[in-house]
Amino acid sequence: MIIVAILLILVIATIATIAWRMSITSTGLEVNHNLLCAFGFLLYWLFPIAVGVFRLFPGASTAGDVWYGLFDAIPEEELILFLCLTAGCAMAFFGGSHIGKLLYRRKTNVYRRLYFAKNLVVLPAIIGVALSAVYAFFLRGALFRGYTKTLEGQVTLGGPLIASSLFLLAASLIYSTKMAENDPEATFKKLATHKYFVCFWIVAILVMSLGNRLYFMSAIVTMLVYRSVYFKRLPLAQLAIFVAAIVFAAGLFGSLRFGGKTSSAQILVSVAEEPLLTSISMLASLKQGIDTPVRVPVFLLSSFLNLVPSALFPSKVSFMLDATQSGFDIYVPNGATHSYTSFMINFGDLGTIAAMFFIGLGMSRLKYRDHSLLDRVVYVMLAGCIPFTFFRDPFSTSIVKNMCQFSIFTPWALVVVLQLITLAIKPRTVSPTRGDSKTQFG
Repeated sequence: MIIVAILLILVIATIATIAWRMSITSTGLEVNHNLLCAFGFLLYWLFPIAVGVFRLFPGASTAGDVWYGLFDAIPEEELILFLCLTAGCAMAFFGGSHIGKLLYRRKTNVYRRLYFAKNLVVLPAIIGVALSAVYAFFLRGALFRGYTKTLEGQVTLGGPLIASSLFLLAASLIYSTKMAENDPEATFKKLATHKYFVCFWIVAILVMSLGNRLYFMSAIVTMLVYRSVYFKRLPLAQLAIFVAAIVFAAGLFGSLRFGGKTSSAQILVSVAEEPLLTSISMLASLKQGIDTPVRVPVFLLSSFLNLVPSALFPSKVSFMLDATQSGFDIYVPNGATHSYTSFMINFGDLGTIAAMFFIGLGMSRLKYRDHSLLDRVVYVMLAGCIPFTFFRDPFSTSIVKNMCQFSIFTPWALVVVLQLITLAIKPRTVSPTRGDSKTQFG
């Protein structure tokens, strides 16, 4: 394992260094897609390998002998290939992001103010709050009791409650960005504490009380991206203290939700368990050797059928492909499908590298193109998805639902509806105001 250990350290150092250089500025740190993607690789792809190589938690994790048994069964050559693939994927993402920066930063970007009345955001906010209240009512026996106390038959309502929270997040960001257009002197604090965000955070806390702490963490990341990219960079000392507090709170919550002890050691183990338990499907895939150069993402593409309402396509489920029924033995005892497994069954090795390149390019295009409110809202919501759901949820959840449906389609649909209502109430008689090239708010 000496070669694996040396290569692991080199890959970690390379990814961390490049992400740092692409995110640090003279005024502080910018929490952007490069930093968050590096975080995801380090936490979900490389940290489990480090645990296995250096035996960091012998007997401390609830995965116990099962986890180490899976890791020890992986051939050393497979681990070396995996580390090379990880480096290739990260470099492809950073390369695509840098090319996107060169392509779109040099262009003269004209920021266009989309024509709609910001006060009409009250309509989707009412819908989101009403739906959240209904789902919370039916889940009232499971709220603030964690995984072990979730009532039988009610767990399926957790998904709609999460969807309502993401819907509210999109509406809140649209309102904040519209406020910033109308008042360039508005501070981030003012834009992040309006009534719609208050409603969102209440719902987000309810979601977290069901045991879904990572959705709450993703929301915090989204706000860090919004603040550091479009307002002011984050001072390193303040960010370090804030991150330490959030990690401690996440570990404490993880300990409490299963009724465990709250010692400092248990809190540390609780934090480490998240990537370790998620990595079980990755370890099983490495053991089986399911990698191949290129695959067509038929499973991912078929998952998009889930976005079609059942009323319009009642038989859609029969057309959605299941990888387990196509010969793939996917081991997910804790319900989380590691992104490595998802990438391998959909894209293969070289296909995954190509996919990461275009994801980096697309994120950079959103960040630097910056033509309208929608570019900003979609960018921060997608960036918020990267460090957690993108790396630890099946693509049917991470890419199809959280990223495409709620981070792209929902903001676009909301803005279009708000524009149509605004035009119906007060037809436009003048051209929308156009701003200069990209400016920083605050």
